[in-house]
Order: sequence, then C-alpha cells, then structure tokens
Amino acid sequence: MRKTKFMKKVSAVILLSSLSLLTFGCSNPKSNKDTKKDNKKSTEVTTEANINANNSLTNGDFEAKDFSGWETTGDIIKVQTDDWATVNKTYFVKMSADAADASFEVKQSFKSSVSGDCAAGIDYEGAASFAGSCKLTVEANGKSASVDFKPSKDWDFWEKTSTSENPIKVEESDVVTITITGDLKKGDWGDFDNIVFDKADSLKGDSSNEKKSFDNITYGGAKGSGSIDYKGITYNGMLINNGNYIKGVDISSVLSVEKSGFVYKNADGSKGDLFKILADNGINCVRVRIWNDPYKQGPPKSAINSYGGGVCDLDYAVEIAKRCKKAGISFFPDFHYSDWWSDPGRSICPKAWEGMSVDEKAKAAAEFTTEALKKIGDTGVNILIASVGNETNNFMAGESGIENIAIIMKDAAEAIRAYDKNILIAVHFTNPEKTNYLASYAKPLDEAGVDYDIFASSYYPFWHGTLDNLKSKLDLVADNYGKLTMIAEYSYSYMGSQDATATQKEYKKASPENQYDAIKLINEFSASINNCIGTFYWEPAWPLTDESTWDEYGSGWTSSIAKEYDPNTAPEKAQGSACYEQSWFDQEGNQNPVLSKGLFKKLWKDK
Repeated sequence: MRKTKFMKKVSAVILLSSLSLLTFGCSNPKSNKDTKKDNKKSTEVTTEANINANNSLTNGDFEAKDFSGWETTGDIIKVQTDDWATVNKTYFVKMSADAADASFEVKQSFKSSVSGDCAAGIDYEGAASFAGSCKLTVEANGKSASVDFKPSKDWDFWEKTSTSENPIKVEESDVVTITITGDLKKGDWGDFDNIVFDKADSLKGDSSNEKKSFDNITYGGAKGSGSIDYKGITYNGMLINNGNYIKGVDISSVLSVEKSGFVYKNADGSKGDLFKILADNGINCVRVRIWNDPYKQGPPKSAINSYGGGVCDLDYAVEIAKRCKKAGISFFPDFHYSDWWSDPGRSICPKAWEGMSVDEKAKAAAEFTTEALKKIGDTGVNILIASVGNETNNFMAGESGIENIAIIMKDAAEAIRAYDKNILIAVHFTNPEKTNYLASYAKPLDEAGVDYDIFASSYYPFWHGTLDNLKSKLDLVADNYGKLTMIAEYSYSYMGSQDATATQKEYKKASPENQYDAIKLINEFSASINNCIGTFYWEPAWPLTDESTWDEYGSGWTSSIAKEYDPNTAPEKAQGSACYEQSWFDQEGNQNPVLSKGLFKKLWKDK
C-alpha cells in the first residue's frame, strides 16, 4: 500500500473543509460506508469548483468517502470500506456487475505537481474468476499511456500496477487526465484504490503483472506414465518421488480396524493384507495422522482408554511405518499437535502443553516432531513428506490466528529440516471454496519466515466447490511463492447420499462405479494444478466396524471418553467410522472397482 491511514485521514479532513468553504457553509456530503452514486455524469462539483479543487490530483485515495473530484459514468461503482478486510481497511471503489455485463468510467483532470517523466499508478483486488477487463490511462500534452489490469487473486489480496513502463514527460502545472475504465462480465467484482501520479522511476517495479520465475523448480524427468499428464518436478535439486506422481492414501485407522476383526480381501475374495493390496494397486505413499497423547489421563495407555479415531499415537504410527517399509511404500506423518482431531473448527492444546505460551508450544512442537521422526526413521521407511499441522485454517495446539499458528509451524518445520533436509515439509489448509489461500495463509507464512515446501489443500467435492476453483487458489500460491502443491485429502462416496451431484455436474450419484469415475477425474485434473506433486485419498479402508469395537479398539471416529478432552464437540457416546461410505471396500471387505479394476495403475504406473 502507498498510503498510511493517518495521512489519508488528514487529507480527507482538508478536502472536506475546502468543499465546505466552496459551498458557503453547506453541510459535508453524508458519510457512510456505502456511498453509491447515480453516475451518468458527476455534477457534484461545478466546473469552476472542479478546477479549484483539482490544482493537484484530488481524492485519489477516496477518503472523502465519495467520488469528490472525479467524473464518473456507470452505476456499478461505489465508494465503501470493508470491516472484514485485513489489508485495506480504508475507503476504496467497489465495482460489481451483479445482474448483467456492465461498464464504468472514472476520470479526473488536474494540474501536475511534478515534472519530468511521469506515470500513473493504482492498487486493485478482485475475484479470481474475474472475466472482464479494466484499464488505467493517463494523458498529458497530447500523449497518453495505459496499462490493463485484471483482478485475479481474490478478496483481501491487493495488487499494484502503473504506466511507468511508458512514461509521459510533463512540466509542473501541466494538465493531466487520469481515466479508469472497466468492462465487467456478469458476476465480476473487484475494488481499486490509491490512484497516484508521480515520477515514473518511483513507480517502476510497482507492478503485480510481472510473472515471477523460480529457479528452484523445473519440469521434466518423469519416470512412469499413465492418463495423468505429469512431466516430473525437480525441486531444490531433488527429483520429487523419483519422478513418479504421488498416489497416496491416508490409512491412519487401519490398526484399530484390523484389531476390530475386519478383513480386507484380495480381488479374488481371499483374505488379503491391506498394505500389499495398496502397493499392488500402485499406491506409493501412506499418510498417517499423529496425535500427541490420545488417552484418558491416569489409566494405562491402551485403545480402551483412548479417544478413538483410530487411536493414532506415535506407537501406532511406528507400526504402520514398519508395514509400509515392508510393502515398499513411502511414509507421510501428519502432525496434528493435539491429543485428538485438528481441523478448521478445533485444535485443542495437548494436555502436556496446557499453560504454555505460544513460544513454549512452538518449542514443544519442535521437540515432539524430532522425537517422532527419529522413531519413525528407525524403521527404515522412506519419509517422503511431513506436515506441520492439519487443516490449520484457524487453530493449532489451542492457539488461534495465523500469526500464532505460524510461530508453531516455524519451529516445527525447522525441526524437520534439521532431522532430514530431504523430507518435504507441508502446510495444510482447507475450504478452498471460500478462502483466499494466497492472502490469508501463504503471505503471512512467508512474512513469518516459515520454511516449507508444499502448500496442500483438502478437496472434498461435496463440500469444497469446483476443481477449477481449487486450481485457481493453489496456482496463485505456486506462482507467487514458488511452492509445490498437493491435494492432502479427498474422497468420494460409493454408497449413501453424500455426493456432489447437487452442486456440480462433473460428479454422479454415489455408486461403486461412480466413485471410480470421481477418483479418476480428481487425479487427472490435479496434474493441471501448478507444481502439483500428487494426491492423498482420505481413509479408503475405514469401514463401519461392530459397535462394540468403537470403545474397545478405538475404531470409531470417537470413543465415549473423548468428551473429557473435547467437551464442546465430542458426543456422549462412541460413534463409528464417519467415512465408511467413501471406503474402497464394502462392509464385507470386498474390493470396490477403484481397486478391483486397478485404477491407480492406469492413472500412473511407477517405473
């Protein structure tokens, strides 16, 4: 931003005082947060007054709370503020074509207060799906220069542009005209602010239109092949996953399910081993959530005294890692930094960390991470990725807000880097359908100095909008910060009513065959996301086990004692798997088509 809030307020006071004198004591224009005008042509200021008011560029920051000093055309613009914004909390111009395609023009002539090679500049933001066009034009002494700008990074992420690449020579007091025009398509929205005219050199480099390049990421070197259009990615000198697309699953609940008596079957119906079944089907990485201490205080640490959800302590993770090693599958520990579920609605502080400051929690997270990686690493399994948090939109370890989350992430990430610099460090967020990943998370993490490699998102099509929207959100992070991207969680139902047919035409009603098609669609599309290295299906092997096992083996999503730890969201009684309808096995353990037809080997066959 080019302004300060203080200077904007001072300018506004001076401007309004001047207008009061010019109108011989009439009251100032009404001040409110939404000052939309009917703008066939602004006649608010007479020609003589306009000349007097515009001895220099007037109200370029719109802190007059209206269009004072400007001529405007079109009824799709208004001056307003946004109480929810974090970047620009002052007044700006909102443009919005709600009902139909529409256009606008905002124009001002003024006397230059500078001389030399000069240019105009503007700040703007708007919808990632913005389909129209906007232009900033400056004219003086028979010369003109213009620059197109198009909002693309969504709400609360302001960009800048200027005409500095094509400066105009002016002398002080020469008349200059700045014009902002927009041709919006139905549904487009955007904002602009801080229109300036200054020496071109002072505005050079002040542009968001330049495409960034990152030497640490190159494409090529793919080893395998399939219907996924993946070229291979080398990142910081390392060919990711040996040139193979990551086809991952999260099977955190597997030990509790097996202990509950469930049998995973081979394609021919015989008793099988889940890890071999997955490996034979082309799965090359397993993700496992890790909770710090998912047990009731006091009694022995056993499943019957756990909060359920697969138990998922470090010892369980180590056992799964051993079986991954045997099957030739890489490992991905997902640290929640809680004793139970962490997601956008909660991340309760681990019992052992209660009373700690955020800095103390960050240190504790680093120590826990190091201990866990050492124990997992001792199994000999290849640790491909490690995640510092799970769906950390709002909370981590009892702390709220991205600033506090970043403090914990930073120390935890440093611990991973110190243990093994080749492990890819992931951050994980969700709700791409309503969240600006770039402004809300990637930018503050960068400012906080969090060292990570992968920006990962959950994507459940029945909740999280379209694949095109997901791509737009992750592409912005990849393009602006040079990060790898990944789908950390996704799934689709083979039975029941939870499908995406109500909102998206690409998906079909839940059935085994339609589950196959949805998984194929998501994976093939994922490779079009910039810098995407793979996907992880969430809990494809978590069936609905017998009710008696939910407390005894922790094979339901919650046990009857979880409420002691999470009184706000845990139910009174134990409950079974929350995702059995998205399983790759039916309730008798038979394989669904995604396995029996070998989908993942068709998507990408490792070499």
